[in-house]
Amino acid sequence: MNQKALSAEPQDLDRGARVQVELAAELPGLNGYIFTSKVLDISRGGICLIFDRGADLRIIWPRDTIPGRTVDVLFELPTPEASTRRIEARCRVVWGEPLTTGSYRMGLEIVDLDRAAAETLDNYLRDHWPD
Repeated sequence: MNQKALSAEPQDLDRGARVQVELAAELPGLNGYIFTSKVLDISRGGICLIFDRGADLRIIWPRDTIPGRTVDVLFELPTPEASTRRIEARCRVVWGEPLTTGSYRMGLEIVDLDRAAAETLDNYLRDHWPD
């Protein structure tokens, strides 16, 4: 990934400015069940996740009720201080689809992020902006 500062204005960190990543994420489900996934890309406005084969989200969330559901997504972002910051984002599921590999991909809109987490995410996006 490129470590480049944004040359454009702050509005470049909008919903369409996505950065490809490889980060682990967790989604707490019902009854204490935790789904593990990988973040494929992230922007200030959304996250795309992929769940490994066998992560049948329909067990907890029936397929017809997934879009529109609000979920918490937990992940860690690296920081310039060579540490990580745990981010908790409240998200709305926009879409979900099973893949032919048996995995499941899901697109989420970030609807709530505390100020410190938003600043960490903005800094991460600036540092990893593609050429």
